[in-house]
Amino acid sequence: IDNDISFMEPVLKPRVGERKVTFCSTLFTLDQSLDKSVLQKFCQLEPDLILTDWLEELQKQEEAYLSLFPDPKELQTFYEKDKDKRFTPTLLFAKGAISTLCMQFYHLQDVLRNKVLEHPTLLLRELISLQNTEKNQVGPLVERQYQKSFSKSFEKRLEAATATRTDQSMTSQKAMQRNYKTIPAFEEIQKRKIYSLQEALQELCLLETQKLWNQIFITKNSEEYSLEADFSSIEDPEREKLLLKALQFLYGAKKQKPTSITLRNTKTLTPAILGKLLHLGLRSLDLSYGALISDSAPLRRKTTLSQIETLSPHLEELHLEGCPALRNPVFNLPKLKKLNLSRCSNLVSFKGKSFTPQELKVNHCPKLTTVTTTLSAEINIDWKETPNLNKKDFVEQLYQLGKQYAEGDGVPKDPEKAIALWKNAAKNGYKHAQEIIEWTDRLSEKINLDLKYNNIGDNGANAIAESLKVNAYLTSLNLSNNNIGDNGANAIAESLKVNTYLTSLYLEFNHIGDNGANAIAESLKVNTCLTSLSLAGNNIEDNGANAIAESLKVNTSLTDLDLWNNKKIGKFHLEPIKKIIRRNQSLQDSAFQAARKGDLQLLELLDQGISLYSHDSSKNTFLHLTASCGNIALVRALLEHSINPAFKKLLNFRNQTALDLAKEGGHHEVTALLDEDEDSNLKRLARRSPSFRD
Repeated sequence: IDNDISFMEPVLKPRVGERKVTFCSTLFTLDQSLDKSVLQKFCQLEPDLILTDWLEELQKQEEAYLSLFPDPKELQTFYEKDKDKRFTPTLLFAKGAISTLCMQFYHLQDVLRNKVLEHPTLLLRELISLQNTEKNQVGPLVERQYQKSFSKSFEKRLEAATATRTDQSMTSQKAMQRNYKTIPAFEEIQKRKIYSLQEALQELCLLETQKLWNQIFITKNSEEYSLEADFSSIEDPEREKLLLKALQFLYGAKKQKPTSITLRNTKTLTPAILGKLLHLGLRSLDLSYGALISDSAPLRRKTTLSQIETLSPHLEELHLEGCPALRNPVFNLPKLKKLNLSRCSNLVSFKGKSFTPQELKVNHCPKLTTVTTTLSAEINIDWKETPNLNKKDFVEQLYQLGKQYAEGDGVPKDPEKAIALWKNAAKNGYKHAQEIIEWTDRLSEKINLDLKYNNIGDNGANAIAESLKVNAYLTSLNLSNNNIGDNGANAIAESLKVNTYLTSLYLEFNHIGDNGANAIAESLKVNTCLTSLSLAGNNIEDNGANAIAESLKVNTSLTDLDLWNNKKIGKFHLEPIKKIIRRNQSLQDSAFQAARKGDLQLLELLDQGISLYSHDSSKNTFLHLTASCGNIALVRALLEHSINPAFKKLLNFRNQTALDLAKEGGHHEVTALLDEDEDSNLKRLARRSPSFRD
């Protein structure tokens, strides 16, 4: 910088089709080679630090100048009295001037790192402009003008370059017009908004925010902004402060605030700066490996966490990985779904209030012993290399929550969520959950499963019972001769209250007594799917038989009940059971006759409680029979009321599905209906009526 028009645009367009070169420097009048060692040193300079220090120094000088003119009226006189010789002690910068200078600095460094330039005029090609002219046109235009001047002697060139002219003075009216596109009013200068050094400094900080892409990323997705900054590669605290200052300016420049902020590895972040960045619309915050984050604070001052909770209460993600000042934090962020506290070396405990995380990371926390929070069905926990954490209560909570979703206890029944929770508990060392998952996988392999003589016992029966709560395929299960007692029978009875797929259950020759029989009787009061139940060869007495008889008064789906060889049941107690079973069989026979004839009376009988999944002596279900006779209305009604995805796949003794029988009978409409994909069936399920007659 060697004259007072250095910030003027190097090429102006005074009129259409006309360009005027205003660039002027003695350097390019010299006819000698560039010094390579100097160019190398130039490439090592740090433009942002140099220019920032320079602007801050100018601010001090400006304050000294202004102190010489305490009277504003006197200043106004100096500025407005002679328009050709305006005077102001305020240093003015056109908008974009400092950005142009800084970008020029970076651009020249990039060029010199990749090209070998021997003559000064070659540098002129690399002149840039951020305003009037295209970047690639400015340099060549200026270079051509200087090339023309080399036809003159060195003395003439030097004279032209160093001459002082009024229209090239920064304080002249013409120069102001060229620099600012207008003559600044005295009031504008006094306000120190448009052309001030402070604005130039903010502009430089904004430029640095966008220039240093390896530290800061600003991205836009639709109408949402995210800001990401990683300060790990910045060793100089002063440089980090500059970037944090740039972030504040960026916030001031943008009306819309980012929904996601990442400030990792900060050493100089202060509560004041953080407070300016936080806002109500923030959804994700990452302050990992920062020295600021703490759950304690001096008296009468807010902690960093309370500051976050107050200013950004709607956070859904919070990442505080590797924050050494965290010890016993309490989080009160009701919408928080993801929390990362991994690698916090001094973390002892944490408590989550009023939120249910879906993802929790507390891995590599050597001092962590206690985690208190409510778990969700989707919870994903990482606690690797955290040796002192009490995990037992945690996995028990996962298991119990899985049971709630399996049974629909206080939450909507959701087998998939239940399985996910049990898998999570199993993954984290809960043995019973592991058994459940193993049985869940095994029970889903077949529609009919024979597990007799496997010595399953009560523990195995408990695991199988939990699996039955979420199983959506198995229709027949044989658990005979497996050493199952009342404990196991109670668990299986509980599963029958929520399982709507199993039609046949065989528990012959186990050790089930009245306690287990009573539990099974209670389940039969609500189960409308089971058609065949065998409890032969157990230890059931009159008390258990009476309970079963009472339950059958309201159960019309069970048509086959075997209590043979329970030696302590008197004939007097068996007779009522046989009578009710005959009633149920009679209703079921009527329903089968209606199905074979395609009679709509079938729907009325099914509404009386006959199991939709009943089958005749040839293993034909109602769907088989109505498909065989081609009654499209009945087939549609049965499909709409079945919630078993395996319903259409059930086989009769000839290994035929209902679809096979419809094809065999040439019933094309029924064939097309039964051949629809699962998505169509799900849509039909969503529309199903509460009763068959509806």
